[in-house]
Order: sequence, then structure tokens, then C-alpha cells
Amino acid sequence: MTTSGLILGLYCIFFAALIIGISIPLYLGKVKKNRWYGVRIPKAFTSDDNWYKINRYGGKRMIIWSIPLAVLGIATLFFPFAGHTDGHSHMGIPLLLVYGHAPMIVLIPIVEILIYARKL
Repeated sequence: MTTSGLILGLYCIFFAALIIGISIPLYLGKVKKNRWYGVRIPKAFTSDDNWYKINRYGGKRMIIWSIPLAVLGIATLFFPFAGHTDGHSHMGIPLLLVYGHAPMIVLIPIVEILIYARKL
């Protein structure tokens, strides 16, 4: 394992764990309507019922989409990051770009949340 592989693997695992940790209270419905924490879209503020529905749904989707990110990070720790053992690989830069942008996977549940909220 290369240093880059270790750093990027831990980066993905940490980010996934952070998102899951933040999302669990939302999914469990433990977050009351507030100004700082939760799925803060206009539709969520129209009623308490919408707040809890949207936040539960959003928490669940964020948890689900964080799992592939965590798996990617864990896989990085067990498989070589570079294509060759000498550290010189034509795959190094593309893999760096993929791993470096992997946390953007949270954009998917954001779109899902907006679609869900529109249906309420």
C-alpha cells in the first residue's frame, strides 16, 4: 500500500463515518425543527410533519449513499492504489481524481431528497 492509498482510503472512510454519524439522529427523528441542523430546504419548514418526513428520508438516503464511500475507502486499504508495485502507473492520476472526488457521492441523496420533498 502506498502512502497516497492510505491517505485516500482513510479520507473516504472518515467522510463516510462523519456523514453516517450526522445522519443517524435525522433518520431516527430525533432532531426538532431548528435553524442549524437537519435537511434545511424550504419544504421542510412548512410544517413539523414535513420536517420529520424529509429529515428521516434524508438521513436514510445519506446513510445508504455513505456505505459505498466507506467500502471504497476500505478497499483502498487492502488493494494497491498504484497499478504497479514500483509506484509508477498510468492509472495513478485517474485513480487520484476518482478517490479525491468520491465524497461528492453525497450529491446523489441531495437530489433524491429534493425530489421526495417535491412530492409532499
